[in-house]
Amino acid sequence: MLVKPFFSLSERERIEVAKHPLKGQIALMALEQLHGAAQLIRSHHERFDGLGYPDMLAGPAIPLGARILALANDYDAAQIGTLLPKQLTQNEAVAFIQKWRGTRYDPAVVDAFMYVLGRGDELVKPKQEVALNSRHIKTGMVISRDIVANNGDLLLPKGCILNEHLIEQLQSFERMGGNILSIHIRV
Repeated sequence: MLVKPFFSLSERERIEVAKHPLKGQIALMALEQLHGAAQLIRSHHERFDGLGYPDMLAGPAIPLGARILALANDYDAAQIGTLLPKQLTQNEAVAFIQKWRGTRYDPAVVDAFMYVLGRGDELVKPKQEVALNSRHIKTGMVISRDIVANNGDLLLPKGCILNEHLIEQLQSFERMGGNILSIHIRV
């Protein structure tokens, strides 16, 4: 399964592959001096926007080393041909990383990566927002787009500053309606 592209795996194979961060962490836990590395391995498939696995961590809740590993892992896998349906050239892999800046990858890690490659002049314009789900929003965040229910009702207007009460209401709305909201936050 390691040499097959992820997209070509069966559902059963994908479930098995998705267990590897936890298995990697467990393999290192017996050695106390590797507990930190074990946590990085566990978190290297988390996404900056909170849509990764196994813990659905977002932003700075993901250890920095894991955010770096995620980018390096995908950059390599894109060129080897195990990430996407086609094998990418180095330039295409760089464009792929830039495309997912701020959603899949930490913007600061992408920027550092570009400088390490000597391509700092190709930095994409920083995103002004990031989409999060209600599990990852925090008090003090500013909504950058109106939050609208599936039926068109306005839940919160853009520019609204989130507080504990509003966050609880959004999470309750999701639980009751069974809908996951995409909440755009100004960064």
